Amino acid sequence: MDLSYKIDGPPVGKQRAADNSRAPTKRSTPEKTRVYEDKVAKLALAARQEAGIYSPTDKPVCVRLDITPTGIWVEIHELPDSFSIEKPDIDNIEKVIFDGMKGVIYKDDCQVAMVVAKKVR
Repeated sequence: MDLSYKIDGPPVGKQRAADNSRAPTKRSTPEKTRVYEDKVAKLALAARQEAGIYSPTDKPVCVRLDITPTGIWVEIHELPDSFSIEKPDIDNIEKVIFDGMKGVIYKDDCQVAMVVAKKVR
């Protein structure tokens, strides 16, 4: 599988879930995040279908993001089975590492401008 697509408009970072006042044990995704995730999902689905791929892959993938102030170019490539698809998710591993280095290596993790990471078996 190889496909790519563009998300037009300024990039949106995932916002923290807010406490739900009606159900204190539940947290709700902020509207801005939910709207952007829906936009990404619709564009990804259209790109997948345009590439003639009619269901999500169960193989490891490489996702490349070129992020600019006016949009994001997304490329997805299927990887060999030597890459791991086990938990934890790679973005959660990155986040804990970035947060741990905040104030030690750099002032804020917004300074991380490029990431190269891989999970192997």
